Amino acid sequence: MDEKNVEAAPDRDVKTLKRDEHDLDQKCEECREPLLAAHVTLVFPMPSRKQAEAIHALNSLVTRFRYLGVYVDRLHSDKARELVESKQIQKWCAARGLLQTTTGGDNPSSNEHVESEVNQLKRRTRLLLRQAGLPATSWPIALRYAAEDRLRHQLEGLGSHRFP
Repeated sequence: MDEKNVEAAPDRDVKTLKRDEHDLDQKCEECREPLLAAHVTLVFPMPSRKQAEAIHALNSLVTRFRYLGVYVDRLHSDKARELVESKQIQKWCAARGLLQTTTGGDNPSSNEHVESEVNQLKRRTRLLLRQAGLPATSWPIALRYAAEDRLRHQLEGLGSHRFP
């Protein structure tokens, strides 16, 4: 090897390291920016609160989230007995690598966003039933319609046109 090549190699390595360091600094700055969060509403009416029904509903919801491209890593709920005291639900979460967390049982305002969503859906469902002249027994189908309509508007707001 001649002397020029021996001397050029260390300089090139230093330049590469400085460029990589600069790129890393830029990536770190990007990571400091706050993440935007958006909520999407999914509903699965259940005929009862039995564990088997809850597991079926959870499977359906997680599958729907996957279809939408949303990664699920946690099941967060209130202290509903069918979710918190169920060994089957705990096994279901463990098998999928989901962390199970709950809100405080004595503080309904600890999950205000969800409570607000539930109220919005109930109001919309009652309105739909009244407008269609349907009996209260049609509540599950009206709720599904209200939730799907809300989901479509939420996804449009996010720029998605991939409707489930």
